[in-house]
Amino acid sequence: MTQIGNVNFNMGRLGTAAKAYRRALRRFPGYVHAEAGLARVEASGGDYREAIARLRGAVNVLPIPAYVIWLGDILHLSGHEAAARREYALVDAIEKLFAANGVRTELQTAVFDLDHDRNVANALARARAAY
Repeated sequence: MTQIGNVNFNMGRLGTAAKAYRRALRRFPGYVHAEAGLARVEASGGDYREAIARLRGAVNVLPIPAYVIWLGDILHLSGHEAAARREYALVDAIEKLFAANGVRTELQTAVFDLDHDRNVANALARARAAY
């Protein structure tokens, strides 16, 4: 159900995506990936307060870079710059922890850096190295 929500979200079908995420949450209350997906739908609809609260909960359970980045981006969009910078700093820390444990996140964090106009030359090198 969550994957169906993701596909619909990526196709711009926000209402259908929200229904899929809510269906997943009815069957599996608190399922982190459905919570994060629903937060993206809420943010896309301008409900930043609900999206931030939902994503904070998801990140507290599963602090993966994608969810922390989404949280930072939504905080930025809602005008909470200092909080957004803290989340982006957390992405850097997670990347270091993952790398120290052999987890490869070069491509994901390179895309993050490029999307946020950070470390552009280094990000391009990391993206090329990932392939």
